[in-house]
Amino acid sequence: MYESARPEYSLPLDGHVYKIQLTTEVLFNIESALRRNILYVAIDCMNLKVSEVCEVLALLIQSTKLDIKANEVADIIHHKIGFGSDEYQILLLHLNAIFTVALSRPSDRQKKAEALGESIAKYSLSLGENIKSSA
Repeated sequence: MYESARPEYSLPLDGHVYKIQLTTEVLFNIESALRRNILYVAIDCMNLKVSEVCEVLALLIQSTKLDIKANEVADIIHHKIGFGSDEYQILLLHLNAIFTVALSRPSDRQKKAEALGESIAKYSLSLGENIKSSA
């Protein structure tokens, strides 16, 4: 059952799918770490500095009770994905979706989560097809 007060988001990274708990505490931790209002972080998430993206991802993954640091996330992205890759852009889309869901009206969260998940999946598939056809 979907609990709108404590929404969950599935975040794929490095062959794992992390079940992110989008709690108020997680949002406060992100706001505190970046020293910016969470609403501005959400609006600007596609343009965050790499270090900020890694910090946000680490804090989100920590909501799963996994102890991971921003530099470990940076190593994963740098060595396995690449900061200039399509996969990194998809990761940013996931961040955008996470903030959109977490900051939405509770009654709208499930619908938004499903719609954004579908959109990201379609975009990811289209990139995969483009990569195959150019190889």
